[in-house]
Amino acid sequence: MKKATFKEWDLDKLDAEFGLKQIRKCQIMQEWETYPVMVSDYEKQVLGDFQEGLILSGKAWNEVELENKFISPLITFTKIDNENLSYFLERTLQGVVGGL
Repeated sequence: MKKATFKEWDLDKLDAEFGLKQIRKCQIMQEWETYPVMVSDYEKQVLGDFQEGLILSGKAWNEVELENKFISPLITFTKIDNENLSYFLERTLQGVVGGL
């Protein structure tokens, strides 16, 4: 098994190891992007506030500030954590890909 930490990977290594290629159109993503979703006025306000903070200060944030000020609050507010998907930070991630 090949072992590497997350920090050891860069885009070139990922492309070479997994044969990744950029695609311009993806039917699944297009369906997901056009799926009708009802968003309340309150939700629009909160999401707009998150966006405004990111626009005003995001370029100056480091990784920890971005995670704490934008990513984690956004994930918590949108309640995307569930039995199939869980947001995580600083955990060991391991898996077998292509038998390696």
